[in-house]
Amino acid sequence: MLDIVTTSFFIKNPVFDRDAFEEYSSALFDEWDAHVESHLRLADYSLTLVIEEGSISGRGKIAASAALFYFAIGNYGDFISGLKTIQEQASFVNTVLFDKAKSHFNCSDVRGNVRKDGGELLYLAQLFDRVQSSSVTTEQAMREIRKR
Repeated sequence: MLDIVTTSFFIKNPVFDRDAFEEYSSALFDEWDAHVESHLRLADYSLTLVIEEGSISGRGKIAASAALFYFAIGNYGDFISGLKTIQEQASFVNTVLFDKAKSHFNCSDVRGNVRKDGGELLYLAQLFDRVQSSSVTTEQAMREIRKR
């Protein structure tokens, strides 16, 4: 599985009732899954969402198999534009995760922060940029990908 994108967030908030917190967390996962399904259009993917209470911290991760990811990129025309489109869609979906988390936990006016890690999408985009700028050859890039 390739890490498509990972989001970590923190929302400063008071402690919840345990049952209500579990219910909010499940609803948040279901909503995030629906956004991933409608925006990323990956045939098969893996979602992980870990939520911890107190001040709320969460980590969401989208992953897909290499073969399915390759075919998904191909659906957008050429490889580079497909990669960038999926990267933008994944970023949008994870922004939605943070916004939905704040609304689900009734914290929309409370401070919080979010950090996104572009995973393999970011790595591939940067590698293609290096090839286009001639700082590495196509053969060197292919060796890097195989090694990774």
